[in-house]
Amino acid sequence: MDPPQHRDASPDLDNARDGFGDDEIKHEMMSGSSQSERACLRPWTPSVYHIPLPEKAMALQKKCDRNFKIRRDYIKRKERAIKQRLDKAMTDLMRERGKKDYEKPGRHGSEEKTKVPPKGYRAILEWKGNIPVGDWAVRFNNLIGCLIRDPCSINIAHNFEEQEFKGIKEIWVKLMDHYCLKDNSESWDYVIPKMAKLIRGWKSALKIDILQKYLLIGRGSMSLIREFIHLIG
Repeated sequence: MDPPQHRDASPDLDNARDGFGDDEIKHEMMSGSSQSERACLRPWTPSVYHIPLPEKAMALQKKCDRNFKIRRDYIKRKERAIKQRLDKAMTDLMRERGKKDYEKPGRHGSEEKTKVPPKGYRAILEWKGNIPVGDWAVRFNNLIGCLIRDPCSINIAHNFEEQEFKGIKEIWVKLMDHYCLKDNSESWDYVIPKMAKLIRGWKSALKIDILQKYLLIGRGSMSLIREFIHLIG
């Protein structure tokens, strides 16, 4: 029996990304997807790169640019020696925390592979109100969590509205590249608060680890701990 087709799926379109046609469905990643997941895929096309940012992005960009400059100047005023000690403490802490939560630049790409559709396709999300549901919703949310931990896009020393806007934009573009967010005009209003919430959670988890690893077992001075916690907000 043929797999059911989502109303937005377009199996007759060629895969414009790599020059192959519908045989791309035989891609090894496709074999791990269920029939319903395969039915909610749309062939990727270069037009995704020409989708403009939502109008609301302009207001966020202005706020981020202003706050980032204030925070950046504040951090620059920190003593260089303290910053070096804090950076080393954070690196050591993240390494100890587990190979699970510590992510180096460059390692991030392999993490993404388990959270995106097969090469040459974009996933179609279903929406209930402004909440993504359906077969790809969990992977979509996991991808957001993965991308906000990418040090190339997000600086853990800054709160969400203090980030460089280009990093937020990069994450949005990556999400658009893998998921059909343009189908829902309100998707920006879901993604941006989700990113902010995940960044707050990540910073909070780091603070707890600092207290557990460095204060309770006496591995760091109180002043260093205070500086570290103050730096990451």
